[in-house]
Amino acid sequence: MNSFSRIKKLSLTNASLVAFFLLAGELNPAIAASLTFEFSGTITALFGGGRPLEELRDNSLGDSLTGSYSFDDEVTIGSNLSPLTDFSVEFAAGEVLDLDFFQQGTVDLETGAISLPSPSLPFFAPFAFSTVDDSFSFALRNTAIQGTFFAQQVDNNDVESIPEPNLIFGFITLGMGMKLASRKNKQALSSKGYTDPHHTNKKT
Repeated sequence: MNSFSRIKKLSLTNASLVAFFLLAGELNPAIAASLTFEFSGTITALFGGGRPLEELRDNSLGDSLTGSYSFDDEVTIGSNLSPLTDFSVEFAAGEVLDLDFFQQGTVDLETGAISLPSPSLPFFAPFAFSTVDDSFSFALRNTAIQGTFFAQQVDNNDVESIPEPNLIFGFITLGMGMKLASRKNKQALSSKGYTDPHHTNKKT
């Protein structure tokens, strides 16, 4: 390989790497694959001190609750548990609890059951909020709220396989930048007395 070819190849490589890293800093990161479920339910039982109640913390029998939770099914704990990335439940009385309150939670990928441990006082209730099949239980200290539970997945993954517009633009810009860098390198080398033997042979 002659000196002109080596210099030109090195210059183009450096220009390509610089352009790539500059563009990579501007590109948005890939969107994580996240599954989101919305749920609703109806309170069918209230307990306080081990006794059935008709009202508890402004919640009454027959009141409703709504909420949602999210997780990435590609991230697992053990063989079938996935950590919750988001959770929120709102009772009809106006009480709203989120993942910050419970601190952590999991979903069973085989059964769909979700479990959020009791904050600070795990010995009073193994799981502060949990679901089994079509029922839920919210236990905190010596009280418990139970009822029906229905969850439905929200379709929010159809953008996963679509490249981001600025990612496409970034690669187009990268290609144009490499072409421009090649032209400028060639002009700079020619001004210093270097000649391209392949270009010379084409003229003769």
